[in-house]
Amino acid sequence: MGSQSREAWQALVDLGKREHWLISADDIANDTSAETLGSGGFGSVHAGLLHASPIALKTAHGADNACISTATTTLANELRILRHLRHPYVVSWFGACIDPNQMKFSLVFERVDGECLYSCLDSQTIDQYADGRLRILENVACALCYLHAQAPKIVHGDIKDSNIMVERWEAKPRARLLDFGLSLVVERDSSLLGASWRWAAPESLPRPHRVQPSSDVFSFGRLLHRVLTGQKPLAGISKQRSVQIFAEHGLLWTPAWQENYFCKIWLVVLGCSLKSALW
Repeated sequence: MGSQSREAWQALVDLGKREHWLISADDIANDTSAETLGSGGFGSVHAGLLHASPIALKTAHGADNACISTATTTLANELRILRHLRHPYVVSWFGACIDPNQMKFSLVFERVDGECLYSCLDSQTIDQYADGRLRILENVACALCYLHAQAPKIVHGDIKDSNIMVERWEAKPRARLLDFGLSLVVERDSSLLGASWRWAAPESLPRPHRVQPSSDVFSFGRLLHRVLTGQKPLAGISKQRSVQIFAEHGLLWTPAWQENYFCKIWLVVLGCSLKSALW
């Protein structure tokens, strides 16, 4: 590890000490009663215990140094955003565990007692609550309003059903927004790239674009349709390039609704799409 890289890691450790979010590895224990919570290109999420309290530990991994560096950069960006977020519909972040000598980096979150929204929708367990679907949408909308109200604004950048946890809270469901690895602070030179193509606004598909809250608004429109109908976005399309070609020609996928089904809601979904295009 070069001197500049070592200095960068040590600076991150020093920042954590000053802001009181640095967590010692000695305070974390593996939870042998729980299985791996998730995995992806960034790394994996494992169950753990922090002073005997359940947590989710998000750790970077990779097959080589380049993969590890990319995954660590993603987690570092997530840390940059999470340091400033406190909201009941955003998963709580406790801190980070950093080893500058071995270049190991983990984010420590509360472990949400619930299941992923896409599982709730596919199994229809969300319907055990009388107004469960509408509550979830309301919660996510509140979380987005909070992010977009920050100064400067924060754009989540990857709103989709797999980035929302549903927990039971006071006999009703509560949505918890997570995964801020693609989030950005709206600045003059900020550009958004990497969002899930089935959920992303069309302007983000052909090339990176200046980040705006409207990107989240578009994705929320897709989420609204997914929650209310159970249909997955672009279910009949298997290739990302097909969607990119549509976007390059100014064409937009229109959600399919049953006749006279949620007519007013359809207008909201369409409005989310148009707001993104005209922002």
